[in-house]
Amino acid sequence: MRNIAQIASKVVRENKLQLLNHMSQFCTDNSGCRVQKIAKYFGEDQGNYCCVCDICQNGVVSEMKDFTKEGKNIVNCLASLIAINPIVRTSELAMTYMGSKSKGITTKGFHVVPLYGSGKTFFKNTLSVTNFVHHLIFNGMIAENLPSHESRVVSTNLTPGTVTDINVMYSM
Repeated sequence: MRNIAQIASKVVRENKLQLLNHMSQFCTDNSGCRVQKIAKYFGEDQGNYCCVCDICQNGVVSEMKDFTKEGKNIVNCLASLIAINPIVRTSELAMTYMGSKSKGITTKGFHVVPLYGSGKTFFKNTLSVTNFVHHLIFNGMIAENLPSHESRVVSTNLTPGTVTDINVMYSM
């Protein structure tokens, strides 16, 4: 991320971030055979499961489920956080949604947003919410904004994405 943030051209920086997000999505998606996904990317049909990739060997193919309500809630939670502080990080969004009482959340006043803590009923922990937020980033529902290349800060901040019709299928 630090290398991408240092690129002077905003267009190139955004392109590199998008490529990084596509690769991250491929690495974290456990909903099917990786060899089939690579073959599909190149327009080929691999057929049945490969029995070689980590997903096939472990037999841990996760079923895709409808997470639309949770996606909308997290995007709305992000909008509420931005109304309080325009710079919101992924960890802060996840911690707020899970109801963290950490000093970083309470000091910024994030504990007063309407959706504070509503993720506890659906997600196991902050890590699972963070992974889901990354899924929303990968699919354009949340935008990840890099600082300018002159900035010393290299962490991204979040804003609602350009996708307005949210329909989220996700596997945990």
